[in-house]
Amino acid sequence: MGAFLLANSYVGKRIEIPDFRLVPSDAVILNQKQADDLHSVPDELEKLRKEIVLHNMRHCQQYLSKRYWY
Repeated sequence: MGAFLLANSYVGKRIEIPDFRLVPSDAVILNQKQADDLHSVPDELEKLRKEIVLHNMRHCQQYLSKRYWY
């Protein structure tokens, strides 16, 4: 389902962040062990993520419904 990358965080090439992990602000993740050791996303951020995704889906549907296709 993805991970949270906060402001100014950096994840090196070929590093995979596990699902539901939080990369804190200003973090530099340069190896897979660092990525695997990240904390889980707090419940309040997971709730926010779901709200944002829902909002974006509604916004997209509204945009597409007003668009004229030829």
